[in-house]
Amino acid sequence: MSEVEALSPAQNLEPSSTSSWVGFACVLLTGVLTFGAFPTAASPDLNLWWMIWFSHVPLLWWLKGQTPRQGFWWAYLCGIIINTGGYYWIAELIQSFGHLPLPIALLGLALHSLLVGLIWGVWGYIVCALTPRWGRLLIVPLAMMSAELVMPRIFEAHMGDSQYPAVIIMQIADLFGVTAVTGLIYAVNAALAEALDRRFRPLLIACGLIGLSLGYGYIRMSQIDTLMEQSETLKIGLVEGDIGIFESETKDKRKNHLLIQQRLSAQLVEQGAELIVWPESSLRSAGIPANLESFYRSTAPLVSSYREDEQAGLPRRDRITPLRGFTAPLLFGANGVDRGKTRVKYYNRAWLVSETGKVLGSYDKVHRLVFGEYIPFGDLFPIFYDWLPAASRTEQGEGVKSLTLPHKGRDVRLGLLNCYEGIIPSFNRALLKTDPDVLINLTNDDWFAATAERYLHFALALPRSIESRRYFLRATLTGVSAIIDANGRILKWTSTEEAETLLHDVALMRPWTLYSSIGDTLPYSALVFIAVALWKRRDEAIPSDHKQKNDIDQKISKA
Repeated sequence: MSEVEALSPAQNLEPSSTSSWVGFACVLLTGVLTFGAFPTAASPDLNLWWMIWFSHVPLLWWLKGQTPRQGFWWAYLCGIIINTGGYYWIAELIQSFGHLPLPIALLGLALHSLLVGLIWGVWGYIVCALTPRWGRLLIVPLAMMSAELVMPRIFEAHMGDSQYPAVIIMQIADLFGVTAVTGLIYAVNAALAEALDRRFRPLLIACGLIGLSLGYGYIRMSQIDTLMEQSETLKIGLVEGDIGIFESETKDKRKNHLLIQQRLSAQLVEQGAELIVWPESSLRSAGIPANLESFYRSTAPLVSSYREDEQAGLPRRDRITPLRGFTAPLLFGANGVDRGKTRVKYYNRAWLVSETGKVLGSYDKVHRLVFGEYIPFGDLFPIFYDWLPAASRTEQGEGVKSLTLPHKGRDVRLGLLNCYEGIIPSFNRALLKTDPDVLINLTNDDWFAATAERYLHFALALPRSIESRRYFLRATLTGVSAIIDANGRILKWTSTEEAETLLHDVALMRPWTLYSSIGDTLPYSALVFIAVALWKRRDEAIPSDHKQKNDIDQKISKA
């Protein structure tokens, strides 16, 4: 009877209490090292990016010899830890701006961690299922690239995004996307895990891959530097007024929000700015008609406070227009309202206006933030918006768009990404088909309060500059605004604590990249390989399972 009990699935899945503690320690260590490689509450503006290169070694060491089912649960627990530490600010968002109690906020964070943690659960299953046949050096990176590709999540993040402070290793993103950096990271982790078992050939291969990536990065950055030097430029100024969500600001700051940004814009124009950029939601208005053809340009001088305008009896149109105190084209975020026959439709819009006030173009946000800008099935069940009043009902834009700015006898194409569209590689690839000269990301991260989210959002968006080989400009209400060159270098960026401006001669360029043409061919290829390998393993396992069942039946009959 003892032989039959030894084959019990329950016993086979449950390690001893001592080994369980070792497993939990490995899982916890990997979790902390991984989310610590991204901006965190402890170091929001300086992530420890280098830790991710060995972060998964403890987990891989523990997964050795585990069954696929065990691998799923251990890695899933690790994924939950990673996402709870990395996205801790979701609870604060729900509580502060969703106006929901702390238990509900913590539940929202837990549900998000359970969802996104599945990426690691699936990865752990694949690693334990296929490593015995194919080896860790191949399966570990392919499994993570596949999981990042297909698993659902609200915020599209890749482990390769962590390397934004070390841009030379990220240059391969213009070949295969930031997923290639993810694959390289996990290949190194797999090689280090193999080295613990005194198998050093995978480590030599991984070092070779690192060398090739660094060599490509050095050569490619030199080529792009030359191209930037030879390109025409446009002096662009970014305005960060440090004006957050109105419900969290003082009355004076709310009333002065336009004056603050106009004074900063005037300073930039004095320094030679040829285009002024304000962030998403920089103009707070009850409703700008979607079909508006021009904005009123005020000739009234700028003042230090709205009270001076009120005391002087300044007409309302002078006080609510964005065009006052400076003369330059302006790109800014506001709303666009379509007052249709059935209901009023609101769009999250970027407006481009000339120095005279003429509307040169507009772009309506396509990828809306779920539960922030819309509620799934809210059109069918409008009562959902009554249940969650903090969620706005924003309409979806028609598609990606570059706006045209006439400048010195040529048309400059401004590629627009609104808020978290900047972290979606597929959106950026679609935008590149409109031939932009520069990418501009208007965003508002104040919904997430003064948390590491502002730096995390910035880190997730930066690879778009390398994938497209364009300047990437990021204008935010309260930070982090930045000017990033076509090699992914952070040339200038702001803090999250005060009003600031950025000014730079931006190179206008439209280079071709392999990634813009082939897209996510690499992770899709990895997915096909993993799927075929799992199917083949299943076919091979069926005869083995039948044999094991017969052996068990024979032992039971003898017992």
